[in-house]
Amino acid sequence: MELPTLATVDELVAWLDKEKLPYEVLAENFASQPLLMVKKPGSRGKPLVITSGAHTSEPAGVYAALQLMREIELPNPVYFVPLRDPFGWQGYARCLGHALGKAPRIHTHKDAERVLSASPAQVLHRDSGFIVAEIGGVVFVSLRPPACPVGPRQVEQRVNRLLTERPELVAHLKGKRLVFPANSGEAEDVGDFQRAFTAVINPAGLVADMNRGFGGPEDAVEVRCLRALVDEVEPGLVLDLHEGQGSSFYFFVPGYGEDEETRRLTDLAAAAVTRTGTKLLTLDDLAAALGPRVFKSLEEPAPGIFCGNVEQTQRTGGSSFGAYCRRFGPALTFESGRWAPLEQRVNLHLTAARALLEAFADE
Repeated sequence: MELPTLATVDELVAWLDKEKLPYEVLAENFASQPLLMVKKPGSRGKPLVITSGAHTSEPAGVYAALQLMREIELPNPVYFVPLRDPFGWQGYARCLGHALGKAPRIHTHKDAERVLSASPAQVLHRDSGFIVAEIGGVVFVSLRPPACPVGPRQVEQRVNRLLTERPELVAHLKGKRLVFPANSGEAEDVGDFQRAFTAVINPAGLVADMNRGFGGPEDAVEVRCLRALVDEVEPGLVLDLHEGQGSSFYFFVPGYGEDEETRRLTDLAAAAVTRTGTKLLTLDDLAAALGPRVFKSLEEPAPGIFCGNVEQTQRTGGSSFGAYCRRFGPALTFESGRWAPLEQRVNLHLTAARALLEAFADE
């Protein structure tokens, strides 16, 4: 499978034009970048919504969504939102370029620290290997990762700890955009700086990324426009494509133990993935990478299938996208392990999605 090389939302627009896939602009973000939606019309059945790129340090879901756009032929109408955070997709240096007027060269954390320490940056906090600075109303963070990186969630945890330690920063940062490095080491198409991870400080004074705050107050435009879409179309199935820990695959599925249809579809997708020889990641594996407290409210009713909310979600003034969409029908979040080769990560997304879509369309 030949994957497109897309570094910016402009390149995504060019790809959609080349593939003759008409698109609509749902909204523009704070940097005047479009949030795109592609609709494939259908003649019958409940609509489907397929999204990706909420965390742009997780590119496999974006490439899988684009492939599904090309191949999918269903009787149901299907709505794709392939890049939920155009700002972060362009990478850390280009995000800095938005604030500085010119993108600096960022290859290492030392480069990032140098830029965030120099004028016109306003350093808000600095200690060993950790710096938080504001430039042009955007807050940039750099945190040197451990020898075995776990991605941007470690940066998120460190910022949340800082806000607890220094509550005077909360009032200043509330509502502002934060930009983290991906901190994913040798993960293909991610690295430490090739993609960025963006979020805002929510009303509760916590980091809330573009997959949180659905139904809550003062949500980011990226959240608000997607919520408006699903409220309008009331999808019978939602697939949200992400990447996470390890090098295999797992699922977040609200309602798995409560709804027979959700359980049936999830089991079909999980079986399709395991038939490839992939062993699903377990909750113990996740806790080993990110710490047990983050997942203390999660359950694992079947291997690699998680229900419930991560600890912080309950305090964000809203829910995750998958939990919000549960009111309409089954809503599954796919997580391919970001330390596998990119093509493998994309193929596992496609394997799970194709099994689900075939089953849903046959109903």
